[in-house]
Amino acid sequence: MYASLRRPSGPCPEELALSVLEQRLESGKFKVPLLPSSAQLILRAATQASPDIAAISAALHRDAAIASHVLRLSNSSVYRGAYPIVSLDQAVVRLGAKKLQEIALIVGCKSIVLRADGYESDLRRILRHGFATALTAQGIARLLRQDPEQAFLQGLIHDVGELVVIHTAIGSPSGSPERNVVLRLAEQHHTAASIRVVEQWELMTSLCDVIAAHHDPQPPPHVRTDVRRLQLAEELVSDCEDADRVLACVECLEIYPDMLDTLRKHAEAAKAQAEETL
Repeated sequence: MYASLRRPSGPCPEELALSVLEQRLESGKFKVPLLPSSAQLILRAATQASPDIAAISAALHRDAAIASHVLRLSNSSVYRGAYPIVSLDQAVVRLGAKKLQEIALIVGCKSIVLRADGYESDLRRILRHGFATALTAQGIARLLRQDPEQAFLQGLIHDVGELVVIHTAIGSPSGSPERNVVLRLAEQHHTAASIRVVEQWELMTSLCDVIAAHHDPQPPPHVRTDVRRLQLAEELVSDCEDADRVLACVECLEIYPDMLDTLRKHAEAAKAQAEETL
C-alpha cells in the first residue's frame, strides 16, 4: 500500500544529467567550436615565417561576414590610423599579418558567442574580459619591451574555454543544468577547455603552459614572466583587484609605481575599447 509513496533511492534526472556533463568535461570529451574557414586561412597565412599577404587578402574577399568584421574592427579605436580604412586591401596593407591574426581570432571567438541562445550576455562578458585583458597585457609587454603580439594572444585566449564549456553544457544530450550551475562549471573547467582550443585551433603550443598556470600563485619558472604579465593584466581590468596578487606580479616584472599608474589608465581604456568593439 505504501510502496508507491516511497521516494526513489537513486539520484534524480537533474543530478544524473549534471554527473554525465561533469564526466565529459573532466575527460575532455567535448567539441571545440571550429573557427570560420576564412579565419583559419588567415591564421595559417599570418603565422608563417614570411606571412602570405596575398592569401590573407584572398581569404577575406571570399567571406563577406568576416570581411565586414575586419573592416569594422579596423576602424575601431583599437586599430584605426589617421584615416579610415574603406577597403579590404587597405586593411591588409595597413594592419599587416599580425594585426589581422588578432582580428581573425576575435572574430572566431565572437562566432561562438553568437551561437548560444540565452547565454549571449554571459558569453559577451567573457569575450570582452578576454579582449580587455589582451589589450592590457599587450600594453604591459610594450612598456617592458617584451613581445606584444604574444601577450595579446595569451590575454585573448586564456579564458576562452569558458565559452566552450557553456556551449557544451547547453548542448548536452542529457539536458542543460540551471544557469548558475553552467557558469560554475565554466569557471571550474575553463583552463583545460582553453588548452583544448589552443590545440584544436592550431595556435602556438607555448600558450598551453601559460594558460595552465594562469591561476597559480607560484607559476613555474619557465613561464613565470608571461604568467605574471597575464595575471597583472587580469587584475587591472577586474572590478576588484587582489592587492597581494598585484604586488606579486609587480615585483616579478619589476614595475615601479609610476609605471603601474600608467598601466591602470591603459586598462581603463582597454575596457572601454572592449565595450565599443564587442
